[in-house]
Amino acid sequence: MNEPANSTQLLITNRVADFLLCTFELLVFFVNVANCVLAFKTPEEIEQLKRDLLNDPFDRFVFTEEDGNLLIGLKYLTESGRRIQHAVESWRVRILHFLERAKSPVELGRIAVHVARPDSIPTSFKLKDILNADKLGRFSVHGTVDRLLVSRNISVQEIEESRQLWRDQCHHFLFAQPRDVTLAVLGNNVPRPGMLPKHENKLIEVLNGDPERRFFFMQRSPAETMVRVKLTEDQREQLSEVWRMKVENYLLLKGCEVLLSEIGANVKRPSVHFGTVTTLRELLLNDPYHRFHLFGSGLMMQVVLTSSVRDSPQQFPMPPPVMPLHKSYHNEQIIERTEGKSAPFGARADNEMYAQASFATNGAAAKPVASTRYGEPVPPARYGQTAPQPGY
Repeated sequence: MNEPANSTQLLITNRVADFLLCTFELLVFFVNVANCVLAFKTPEEIEQLKRDLLNDPFDRFVFTEEDGNLLIGLKYLTESGRRIQHAVESWRVRILHFLERAKSPVELGRIAVHVARPDSIPTSFKLKDILNADKLGRFSVHGTVDRLLVSRNISVQEIEESRQLWRDQCHHFLFAQPRDVTLAVLGNNVPRPGMLPKHENKLIEVLNGDPERRFFFMQRSPAETMVRVKLTEDQREQLSEVWRMKVENYLLLKGCEVLLSEIGANVKRPSVHFGTVTTLRELLLNDPYHRFHLFGSGLMMQVVLTSSVRDSPQQFPMPPPVMPLHKSYHNEQIIERTEGKSAPFGARADNEMYAQASFATNGAAAKPVASTRYGEPVPPARYGQTAPQPGY
C-alpha cells in the first residue's frame, strides 16, 4: 500500500521542482529582457530583439498583447521537454552539416539513415515535421509523397559570397588565356560553386553583376559570346613594358632598322586582354627609357634602337611581374615546348605568352634554354643569317 503513495509523492516532488526551476528561469529572463530593453534606445532595436526571440530554435517564448503593450512570457516546460528540445536542435544542426557536405538535395529516407535520431526524441516526432518546424528556416522539404527531398536554404550573404568567389575564379582563368574564350568554355573550365542554384544564377548575369566591373563581352555570332577581362592601369602599364622589351629583343636580334609593320606582324601583343586601344607606334614613342627611334612615314616607317641601347643593352631594369601572378598550366606548357629547341619566332605562343612565362615567379624550375637577355628563346636564323649566341 505504501508504494503507490511513494510514487505519487515522488511525482509531485518532481513537478514542484520543475515548477520552481521554471519560475526561477522566468524571473531571470524578465530581469535580462528588462535590462536589454532599457539599454536599447530606438524602436528598431526593440523590434530586432522581438525577431530574435521569435526565431528562438527552442521555442521558449510566447508573446501576448495587453492594452496595446507587448508582453513577453516564457513557456513552461518540464525537464524532459527541455531535453527533447535540445536533442531536436542538435539533430537539426547535424542534418545541416550533412546537407552542406552533400551540396545537393538529399532524400528524406537517406538522411534518417546517415544522421541517427537521438534516443531522447520520441518516435512520434516525424523528421519531416521537425525540419518544417525550424524557426530559422534552414531547411526546404519538397517533392512527392513517395520521394521527399531535403535541401538547405542558403542565406543572401552566402549566395553573394559564392558569386564573388566564382567571379574571382573566372578572372584568374581568363587572365591566363593566350586567346579569346567563349562563355561556354569559361563555364566548362570554372565550376559553379555548389551553393548557387543554376536556375537563378547564370554565368553571364554573375559576371555582369561584378562590383569591380572586371569583365566585358563581345558578340562574335548569335551563338558565341566572347569574354575578356578589363585591365587596371598598373596591369596595362606592366604589359606595355613587356611589349616594348619584346620589340627591343627583336631589334637586337635583327641588328638593323626594321619596318614597323614587320615588327607588328612578328611581335604580337603580350596579352589578348591588352586590347587594341594602344597602337605599336604610340607604345614605342611613349617609352619612358627612350630606347626606340622612329623615322619615315606611313607603311615605310622604320624603327631602330638608340645608340645607348645598342652599346649597353643591360642598363635598363627588368619590368615588374604582370599581375595577377597565378601558376597556370599555360606557363608550364610554354616552358616545356621551349626546352631543348628553339621555337619559331613570331608564333602566337611565343609572342603572347613567353613574357608571362619568363617573368612569372611561380616557383617552377625550368631547364635552361638558349635565350636573349629577357629570357625569350633565340629564333632560328633567317635569310642566311647566322643565329646569334645566347645572351646577345
